[in-house]
Amino acid sequence: MRTLILRAALLGPLPIAAGVAQQQVDIGRRTAPDVALRLVGSFAKLTVVGWDRDSVSITGTLPKGARLDGGFAETRGVPARNGKWFIESPVGVETGGAIELRVPSRARLYVKANSADVEATGLTGEFDLSLVGGSARITASPRTLSVDAMDASVTIDASPGWVRLKTSEGDITMRGSSPDAAFTTVSGAVRVSNGVYERARIETVTGAVTFAGDLARNASLNIETHSGAVEVLFGANASAGIDAITLTATIENLLTKQRAVAGRERGQELGVELGTGDGRVVIRTFRGGIRLASRKR
Repeated sequence: MRTLILRAALLGPLPIAAGVAQQQVDIGRRTAPDVALRLVGSFAKLTVVGWDRDSVSITGTLPKGARLDGGFAETRGVPARNGKWFIESPVGVETGGAIELRVPSRARLYVKANSADVEATGLTGEFDLSLVGGSARITASPRTLSVDAMDASVTIDASPGWVRLKTSEGDITMRGSSPDAAFTTVSGAVRVSNGVYERARIETVTGAVTFAGDLARNASLNIETHSGAVEVLFGANASAGIDAITLTATIENLLTKQRAVAGRERGQELGVELGTGDGRVVIRTFRGGIRLASRKR
């Protein structure tokens, strides 16, 4: 595959000729199956595809005035094990461009962008994504997945082995399973469904929480919010001891006939057991109401 075609030499800066609205990106290289890659900078859209080839392909377009620096660390003629690229837009140039990044499915990938729409599929290695704005939609199940966003929505339709999702204002939607999951947001909503969890932790400040996943045997689920409402919808075969506490709001229990009681200091408390009670569910809020119910079949 071509090492670099972008009207410049490998590792060199890539200025745009005057009068050219866009520049074409076409980079390719044979790599190790677990190659480590970094992509940092300004772009509007990124599509990541994990494929069954031991090679990397970067194609797409960048706007006038943008620069692409970087390359593979290893010399030509050997499979590359490391690569990094930086995309920079000068002051006054609107961020734009669309990049497609194809990598070995087992690759270790780190991406950092300002405001961008990122989609990823086919990854089984490691994926670390950092965004300011835009959106992230991931339909891949890497061994480890970390997404850290400010004002960006995050949607996962997959089952990573280890997952950490964090936003400030963006919503988090997780439709899949994970043995080890944590979701954190300030004002965004957290919605979890369609999967089985062994260890899960959800924390928000004002964001509402809806958990409609299933709990594995001896699973643990911890939910903490300040003023976000919490709704947990249990499956028909759920087995867990539930401890729910709210300091200034109320608890609605539609699982059993047991009702919440006055808290030790204020608010309400509820302790209830489902099935054999082998799992553990702890829900704590300050001003957020708590609702416990069964999922409709």
